Amino acid sequence: MDSFMMTKTTQLKLAVAALALLCGHANAQELKLNVSGTSKAWDNRVNPDYPIGIDEGSSPAVARGLSLRAGEKIHITATGGTQTFPNGTRIGPEGQQDYTADDYPGGSGRFFPSKYVDPSDFPAFLNQLIGVFVDTRGRIVGKPFPVGTDWKGLVPKGAVKLQFGINDDVLNDNSGEISVVIYPKANFPDSDLARLAPTPPPPPLILAPYPERLPAPIALRPAYNTLIADGSRYSADPAPLVANGKFYIISGRDEASIDAGGFVMYNYQIFETDDPATKNWKLYPDILRPEKVFAWAEEDGAWASQIVQGRDKRFYLYAPVREKNCKARNCMGIGVAVADAPLGPYQDIHPEGPILSQTTPVRNQIENIDPTVLIDDDGRVFIYWGTFGRLKGVELEKDMKTPKGNPIDVNTLTGFFEAPWIFKREGTYYMAYSANNAGPNSPCTEAVYHACQAYGTASSPLGPWTYHGVFLSPVTSATSHGGIVPFKDKWYLAYHNGDAKDGSHFRRSVAIDEVFWDDTVSPPAIKKVVQTRQPVDSTPTNNMAVSARITASNMPLPVQFRLRALNDEKTPPAPLPPDMWGNWTGRNDTPTGWIAYQWDKPVTVDATKIYFWGDQPTGAGTGVAIPKFWRIEYWDEAEWRSVTANGPYTTVSGDYSMVSFKPITTRCIRAVLDASTDAKSYAAFGVLEWQMLSPNEIVRPLSASPLNATSNCTQ
Repeated sequence: MDSFMMTKTTQLKLAVAALALLCGHANAQELKLNVSGTSKAWDNRVNPDYPIGIDEGSSPAVARGLSLRAGEKIHITATGGTQTFPNGTRIGPEGQQDYTADDYPGGSGRFFPSKYVDPSDFPAFLNQLIGVFVDTRGRIVGKPFPVGTDWKGLVPKGAVKLQFGINDDVLNDNSGEISVVIYPKANFPDSDLARLAPTPPPPPLILAPYPERLPAPIALRPAYNTLIADGSRYSADPAPLVANGKFYIISGRDEASIDAGGFVMYNYQIFETDDPATKNWKLYPDILRPEKVFAWAEEDGAWASQIVQGRDKRFYLYAPVREKNCKARNCMGIGVAVADAPLGPYQDIHPEGPILSQTTPVRNQIENIDPTVLIDDDGRVFIYWGTFGRLKGVELEKDMKTPKGNPIDVNTLTGFFEAPWIFKREGTYYMAYSANNAGPNSPCTEAVYHACQAYGTASSPLGPWTYHGVFLSPVTSATSHGGIVPFKDKWYLAYHNGDAKDGSHFRRSVAIDEVFWDDTVSPPAIKKVVQTRQPVDSTPTNNMAVSARITASNMPLPVQFRLRALNDEKTPPAPLPPDMWGNWTGRNDTPTGWIAYQWDKPVTVDATKIYFWGDQPTGAGTGVAIPKFWRIEYWDEAEWRSVTANGPYTTVSGDYSMVSFKPITTRCIRAVLDASTDAKSYAAFGVLEWQMLSPNEIVRPLSASPLNATSNCTQ
């Protein structure tokens, strides 16, 4: 070989070596292996302190022939993908990014391997590739780690083997595989290490007290509940406060449009009165915004908050708000701010972030909202919070912000859904709350989307709690949220409903009623609160349905629907299931159905109007669709007969479908519906309202119609 060729060869070797050095693989011998979609990360029997899944799946994928030395750098790359079920969507080594699966149980109720990774590696995802160093017996050394497509780290002391598995709790139904390449003794900059000491966070930002100046108050003089009934402004999630001889209510402001199907809440507002009995109120509109008080908060999510007066005579605002730059599954957290007066200005006293969230004081998997605070006679402070059936409580230090010990879980309050409210009366602790234990015979609610308010008692502030029953029937909004306080010689309940003009489930309004007690029992009981609402419209109507009893072909009704929706004279533009009668169960196997009205005495009718609802077009065989055909039948005291229609039965989307017919006099009438079908299965029915029209008029009854009609029109 001549000198020219030797020079070129040397240059080529140097170039290759330099490239290897840049890639971090100089002097590294790569090792390859495949990880099956069914591979578990480690053996539960060898690692009883790290239980995962349901103890099935194939053995971990072990990197055989790999020599490990503590402190050496190692580089791992991965390609390929797995499926969570056969022929499912292929998921790469980084996992299913829309399914966080870090330290929460999976569908099996057992933990994912990622429960045990370093919290700095969260979030972790379903089917993500997990690596783990183990000793000679397969026992975990250090912490498992999510590999993803590229991981660089150090070999921990005591590690003899490196193995891999899939971040899932059920493995046998998985498929596919991931190809892994390992570069031991890798050479890369320390800055590439997976676990460096975290960069110290910047000092927390404390915003100036807010508001700088009070908004001009709006004078209110409500004739009836609600406090604002004209629809000019909506208010929700009230929390009453008595201080300085006045009665205050802080509430969120509902700002959703009339056809919206969700909450829009950016502002808090505060009502003030010298005495609720006078019905003279002031409203301080849009007085607080989450992001103006808490620098770490997003601008939306002004949900249920509470103001309490501390032993230092200052006022503490506990507010659930959405945390910025949050990696938790749910980013709602509870912040606390303080002011010298109920109307503010308020300033954050824990600018590091929420005092309660999915990551603090200990990790949890609930939505951390709806705080309620009690300052006991001895000065101790207690906070409860929770929703979706999960209620937690903990004592706070005297600084009003630091949890003292680990939170407790409360599981003894029947039907608990959300909106806890703790207070004390004559030595007994009371916990009022929103409940939604639903069913045809439930003391709470017919429909699962509606809520009542119930309560329990305890002899100590952290329980145990004993359920005592319902004290407020369902209101006209799906949610029910309230607070109870004494004022002078009376007790009051502030709550919300959908009674205001153009009100809805997402356009609620604050109401207030007096609370009465039964002191003849121990502990004293809260009597059923009578909702003082606007008088029933006394204008005569020709809609005979308002006085009818009701039944349907699918009794007992699925708990998401409500029979009384058929004749409540409401057709909301953004309905929820309890705003309608329906028969959807997911089975798609019902070709026909019917709804029926029954009267104690015969009525004469000559037309009908039905407002059908659907989320699928006619001709669909799934979901809810307008029926293929419908007809009206009446009972002639012997059998059902079809009315003589004056024209065709039409079906209209987004409005009433109407037909007139030759007048008939009867005690019972029904609408028979033929389901939409694609010739394979049947869509379900949905009816928002059903009117039966008469040439005569009646006065609307004062209360809702009963539900004790019979299918064959017997008395």
